[in-house]
Amino acid sequence: MATHGTPYGLRAKANGRISAAGPGRGPVPLALSLLVLVVLLGCAHTPPSPLSVATQAQLGAIGVVAAQFTPEVDYRTPGRGGAGGAAVGVAKGVGLGVLGAAGCVLTYGTALPACGLAVVSPYLAVRYAVDQATEGVSPDTIAASETAITAVFAERSHQAAVQGEVVRVAVAQTGQPLVGLPGEGPRSAAETPRYTHLTAHGIDTVIEITLQRLALQSQTRAVEEGRNSWSNISAAELNPRLTVAVTARTRVLRTADGTVLYDYAGEYSGRGATFPDWGANDAQLLRDGLDQLFQEMARAIVAQVFGVASPPAIEPEAPAAPSPEQDRAPQAQPPTSDAERLGQEPQDALALHRQGNVVEAEAAFDTRLAARPGEVDVTVWKALALLEQARALKDAGESSERYKPLVHNAYAMIHPLGRTHVANPDWRLAMAKAFWLNDRPTRATKNANAALALRANFAEPHLLLGDIAYDRLLWPAATARTEYDKALAVPDLPAALQAEALYKLGKVAAGLDKKPGVAREYWERAVVADPTCRYGIMAQQRLKAAPASAPSSEE
Repeated sequence: MATHGTPYGLRAKANGRISAAGPGRGPVPLALSLLVLVVLLGCAHTPPSPLSVATQAQLGAIGVVAAQFTPEVDYRTPGRGGAGGAAVGVAKGVGLGVLGAAGCVLTYGTALPACGLAVVSPYLAVRYAVDQATEGVSPDTIAASETAITAVFAERSHQAAVQGEVVRVAVAQTGQPLVGLPGEGPRSAAETPRYTHLTAHGIDTVIEITLQRLALQSQTRAVEEGRNSWSNISAAELNPRLTVAVTARTRVLRTADGTVLYDYAGEYSGRGATFPDWGANDAQLLRDGLDQLFQEMARAIVAQVFGVASPPAIEPEAPAAPSPEQDRAPQAQPPTSDAERLGQEPQDALALHRQGNVVEAEAAFDTRLAARPGEVDVTVWKALALLEQARALKDAGESSERYKPLVHNAYAMIHPLGRTHVANPDWRLAMAKAFWLNDRPTRATKNANAALALRANFAEPHLLLGDIAYDRLLWPAATARTEYDKALAVPDLPAALQAEALYKLGKVAAGLDKKPGVAREYWERAVVADPTCRYGIMAQQRLKAAPASAPSSEE
């Protein structure tokens, strides 16, 4: 077993509930102390009241910060199987026999259960050895799983991931002016900043999120399937289901004087799985479980602080991977002869996609796949075409019920390819776009950065990273602007992508920098770059809608 940290001590300390003990206490004071302790423990999971309406009205500009240190890690490894597990089982059986013999001797043979335990100790040693050897987990599996799990827990992005989710949920649910403040937050568990320096940056209130502990903790029942008894060792004991859990502290402070308006530390729990399952496939299940839990935490934190009941996020399960028969099945032939012709020339279809004619591009990719089923590059490009259609619907203000089915279809096409094409930069870009359109910006960011690592001068991931920064309201606006500038600096950038980068730089200038003149210059350049592509047309619409004032910050 490996453990790292104590969950309840962290929570009690953060909530100001630290037990004390002293000598010479009589029965009555002790009983009162136990009563108080029970009351405190019963209230440990109850957060304080949300901020009052009057207080919320005075919050002003709100900055959300995250701790800058890695949380404690707490987990237990399963019992070993094989020869090593058998040796452990023998030791357990012999140990029980020794304890029984000692009890029998000390009671002069009157403790019959203890004497009986000593008598059957050889049987217990053999039985425990067999159970542990067969029901335990191989040492190699334990080592590989622990390596993958430790690597995921050690990532420094967890604090920032929750910060971004809190900003996204709070803006959507409260209408409060929140921005994420990178680089702020406590740098150790003992540090409690007051953030008074942020007053000079126009921040009136700070919401501080600190992840104190990440854990995989046992959820095994005392009796499972009638097998848990002293006479055997069950698989549930040796390899129990472990729940992913996070202990986090939330503080709200007024920057003018550092006054703490809200302070609560609590535990948040997610899905469960066995230790080997958590560690399988480079701990992919753990990554997904943490992402989902962080989203649930963000909704809970916003509800706790602002008293807003946030509806659960619609996070449908990933569609099942298509069967080999489905994968080889030809797609329906598009009716247009132009698409049939383009289907034989994937580069022409790709040009259509980059021009913004995503519906025509999808039809052309369908025809190509019908002629050559299973062609990976074309499959990925078709998925990208579907994702661009979804993006266009989202930009037009359509509901998620309209565009997310396209996202799920694209994901169903590309997800199975990850087993063999994880180093394909276009596949990484498609996965990043799918995650982003399904409201999972952390996973989107990881895949976009992976695409950049796999291909030099790759403009599209920079554009997506700029979109993620813009949507998450990261402060300052330079975060999004820097990514768009990087895309624009790519050599031999196609005209349609030039127009996209320029259009989005105009959005940053108008919506975040509040510089309508600069925004207009960007949009005029976008029209010059490519007046017929989607973003060139959108730039023209912006120029016509508000020729002398700042356009709105969103499509």
